[in-house]
Amino acid sequence: MATSSPSTPWTIPPWSPSPTTTYTMPGVCRDPEWKRDTAYSGGAKVSYQAHRYHARWWNLNEEPTMNSPWGVWVNDGPCAPTQTPTP
Repeated sequence: MATSSPSTPWTIPPWSPSPTTTYTMPGVCRDPEWKRDTAYSGGAKVSYQAHRYHARWWNLNEEPTMNSPWGVWVNDGPCAPTQTPTP
């Protein structure tokens, strides 16, 4: 708060920035997005609905989240979160 007295001019306290707040944003997948009409070989890595998956063997039109009895895709967990500082 600025202060004043009869014998001194107004003084303003030094400015200090507020601490930076960090927010966790939704995960960013670095693997290519899964596509229905693409054939994937064993070991292929894809992202789907903010999760990472790898294929156990060749497949086509097998959605990563489908609970197939053959388990074509293995869910490797959510994509890595990103950190974005506030301006």
